Amino acid sequence: MKKKKNITIMYFKNKTGKIHSFEVNSLSLITIVITIMSSVLISLISIIFFTHLYFQDYQLLSQLGLPFIGHKGEITPETKVEVPHEETKKEDTIPLPVTKSDTTPNVDATQKPDVAQKPEEIKKEDSYLAIENFKLEGSNLYYEIVRKDNKSDKIPGLSIIVLKVDDNLVALPQGIILKDGIPKWNKKGFSFNFRYRKQVVISIPKQTGTITEITVYLFDNSGKLILSSTKAL
Repeated sequence: MKKKKNITIMYFKNKTGKIHSFEVNSLSLITIVITIMSSVLISLISIIFFTHLYFQDYQLLSQLGLPFIGHKGEITPETKVEVPHEETKKEDTIPLPVTKSDTTPNVDATQKPDVAQKPEEIKKEDSYLAIENFKLEGSNLYYEIVRKDNKSDKIPGLSIIVLKVDDNLVALPQGIILKDGIPKWNKKGFSFNFRYRKQVVISIPKQTGTITEITVYLFDNSGKLILSSTKAL
């Protein structure tokens, strides 16, 4: 029969200088130490495992664009992922028909054409629109936009007026730029929207010179020139 080995542990107590001792069975001591180390090791492994799982869930939810729920049940701000929204399709807005203008465009400066040559008109037979009953009475310009084809859908667009005042050209409404005597498209103008025929009345601001010629330019909403019509006065 093997003799049990004991370990004597000596220690000082209460700072008296007196030595106290007790004996512990070596096998029991080893068992206690192993148990304590095993518990510590298991605790460390558990902490590492749950930490790893925590961050895996965080990354997965972030990739899915879902909010991450913290340990208190609150959505953490760092994990809020904005889900991209599809661009809202802009509905094509159709300009309202123009009646007599309540405001008179302010024309302070006139523009000289880049070239002296009169700009060529769009051939009327090539256009699906026509301008009729063109006249200037006092400060009001009257004309009708008439549809030439047999369709019945609405025609939206913009009209721009170019006045020839002595040797200068004046574009209405204000803010229109002329290039070679023709207005450049910048989404400005007198809007129209009709099916068959549209009567237009535009107030012409008082000019310092004599108006000798008026040209009406019709554009669609994409900026394509549909028709131009000139009337000499």
